[in-house]
Amino acid sequence: METEDKPKKPIEYLNLNTPFINKKISHGEFVKGIKNRQIFIVFNIKDIDAYKLSLPKRRIIIAIIHLIGFLLLPLLIIIASITFQNWWLLIGIVIGYIASVMAHHSYSKFAILIFLFTIGGWFARGIHLQDYFTFFPLIYIISSIITDIQKEYDNIYVTESFVENARTFYENVNKVEIVNKNFDINKDLDDWIKNQ
Repeated sequence: METEDKPKKPIEYLNLNTPFINKKISHGEFVKGIKNRQIFIVFNIKDIDAYKLSLPKRRIIIAIIHLIGFLLLPLLIIIASITFQNWWLLIGIVIGYIASVMAHHSYSKFAILIFLFTIGGWFARGIHLQDYFTFFPLIYIISSIITDIQKEYDNIYVTESFVENARTFYENVNKVEIVNKNFDINKDLDDWIKNQ
């Protein structure tokens, strides 16, 4: 007796007019949505530890990014302050930390504004690394970029961990937002808000 192939049921959440997908999504639906580039995940770094969820080879990349951002950059600032014999440059360590915190809270667009002001200052005053107007904005911009790279790798590795391991997915799915890429924010957001 031959069995008929039943037509595959479409993934319902992808057709919904909602930006965030129901938490009752199965691992198979999640994997299919990721592979078809129809969904992506967003998470808070406080809720999910990408380092613990990642495979050992990926942990090395995460550790290197953290090493550059939190150890190498402050070391370079200290070397610069000794070289230029200007101890005020050590304030750059605090500025780098502030930039990292702001980038973690999605204020990295502020770095673009600082960069534009810095370029304007370079045209007006010239480029001098010892100048506070050059040194501090560069530290801020570099810290923001490193933090954004770290966030991107964290997101990639958490997504890959969810795809590869169903247990990890089900244990941590409540800590993330699964976002529907088919949702047109310009067209559909007003309707979605009215229906909430």
